[in-house]
Amino acid sequence: MGIGQSGSKFAISDLGFVSGGSKRRDLGLNQLILAEIGPIKGDIRRPVSCALIRLLQDPDVAVRLASCRSLCFLIGDCNVSEEDFNEFLPTCWSACFRLMEELQEFDSKVQILNLISVSMEHAGEKIVPFAKHLTDFFQKMWEESTGESLLQIQLLAALRNFVGSLGYQSPICYDMVLPILQKGIDINNPDELNLLEDSVLLWEATLAHAPSLVPQLLDFFPYLVAIMERSFDHLQVAISIIEDYIIFAGAEFLNRHASSLAKLLDGIIGNVSDKGLLSTLPIIDVLVQVLKF
Repeated sequence: MGIGQSGSKFAISDLGFVSGGSKRRDLGLNQLILAEIGPIKGDIRRPVSCALIRLLQDPDVAVRLASCRSLCFLIGDCNVSEEDFNEFLPTCWSACFRLMEELQEFDSKVQILNLISVSMEHAGEKIVPFAKHLTDFFQKMWEESTGESLLQIQLLAALRNFVGSLGYQSPICYDMVLPILQKGIDINNPDELNLLEDSVLLWEATLAHAPSLVPQLLDFFPYLVAIMERSFDHLQVAISIIEDYIIFAGAEFLNRHASSLAKLLDGIIGNVSDKGLLSTLPIIDVLVQVLKF
C-alpha cells in the first residue's frame, strides 16, 4: 500500500512534508522511500519532491546523500511527471554541485552523478537553459578525476545522457565533450583499457544527436579504424558510427576517409562470423545510396 493511501500506517503529516518538520521525520521519509514502500502516486509526488529537495540542502551530508538516493528512486522508478519535478531542477542541481565539492568517497560521488544523470534523462531538452552550468560541472569533474578511471567511466555515462537530453542542441557542449571523447577513443591513451567501451558509446550518442558533422568529429574517424584493427569487440557500435558518418557527411566523408573505410570493411569481412558480416549490410546499403548521387 502506497504512502498516504487509505489504510496506510503513515499519514502525510507524519512524514515532515510541512515546513518545519523535524529531521527525524525527514529521515523517516527517506527511509520509507528507500525501502520502496508502495507506489507514490498522484498528489503525493509533489510534496515528496518538495521534501526531498529540502533535505538535499540539509547541513548534514548524510541526510543529503540519503535524499539523493531517494530522489533517484522517485524520478527513475516512480514515473514522476516532468511537471512534478522540472521546476525543482535548478535547486536540485545546484545542491548536487555543492555536495560534490564536499565528497571524497567514490560511492558517494557516484550517487550524485546518478541523480544528475537520471534527472537530465527525465527532463530531456528542458535542460537546455542549464546546459552551461552542467557543462562547467562536468568539465571540472573530469579534470579533478584524472587517474580515477572508475569515476571517469561514470562521468562518460552521464555525458551520454547529457548529449542525448540536449538532442540537436548538443553542439553547445562540444567544447567540453569532444576533447574528453578524443582522449577516450585513442587506443594509445594509458587509460584506454578502462575508458574505451564507454567512450565509444559516447561517440555513438554524439553522432546520433548531431544536427551536422563538425570538422573535429570528422577528424575522429581514423580512431575507429585503429580500434577495429585491434579487435572487433565494439563491432555493432562501430557499424552504427560508420552509418552516421556516411549519412551525415556523405561525399565529404568519403573524399577524406574512403581508403580508411575500405581498409576497415576489408578487415571486418575477412575476420568476423557470418552474423558479423550480415551486420555490415546496412553500411553497404547506405554507401550505395550515397554513391548514386
